[in-house]
Amino acid sequence: MKLTVVATLVLACGLSWGQTSPSKTSDSEASLLGGPKVDRPAAKASLVRRDFNGKLERLESSPEEAALRTMTLTEDEKKSTQLVLNERAAIFDKAISGNIPMLLKLQGFRDADKKAKLAMLQEWGQALAPLKAHGKLVDELAAGLSQEHGAQLKSMVKEYWDAVIEEGMKADETMGERPKKAQVIAREYLLGLGAEIKRSYDRIIAGKVGQLDESLKKIDATPEQSDKIKAMSAEYFQKTLGKPTAEQKRDFVLKVLGVLDAKQKAALLKEFFGK
Repeated sequence: MKLTVVATLVLACGLSWGQTSPSKTSDSEASLLGGPKVDRPAAKASLVRRDFNGKLERLESSPEEAALRTMTLTEDEKKSTQLVLNERAAIFDKAISGNIPMLLKLQGFRDADKKAKLAMLQEWGQALAPLKAHGKLVDELAAGLSQEHGAQLKSMVKEYWDAVIEEGMKADETMGERPKKAQVIAREYLLGLGAEIKRSYDRIIAGKVGQLDESLKKIDATPEQSDKIKAMSAEYFQKTLGKPTAEQKRDFVLKVLGVLDAKQKAALLKEFFGK
């Protein structure tokens, strides 16, 4: 039962109803009154969080990375798991940097319909084929952990994905569709892939914004385009106070791309990602 705010304050101050001063109880009396001590088990770590409406709160990172952050790892475990994450990130970054045509398609991802989005993500999935040799992320990370931590990682990730799939099936049912677990899993896999692509895109953009002025000189921007981009740059730096987040950097570059024609977009993306 939840305590009311008033009752909580009363207990926190050591007061009881009708008393004007704290009662004094000896340690022995407190021990007798309190009864035998019972060690409560520590709360089980979980990635499943729900909002006030009971909807699952989606993670901003992969569930595997989120689970690792809840653990107290040894130095060897930290090094092993970070190496795995770095290697996989490098595969994503290389795939994105080497696919300018696909990057151009990605500019319209937000406004694309469901079918077009799935097609784009499937295309990216093929470009990321080297990841298949690494197997599942959870298994690769668990291999570098102690048996206890490895089991904990797998348990937390499974619990999270079970919740995601269950919610997805309920959503399909609400929409009048016959829920099929395999379809929900495939859809969620592609959504997870899209999130990883976005994070990779952000990483690369974050490291390239500083060279934007130099890159724009190489794509033959018209005076009108240059004026627009300069105005956008001034607004960007004023808004971010010189400390933009990765998302703000990405959004800024997307705005710049919106000013350019198709040929210029390809040239700028080649400058950014083709090296």
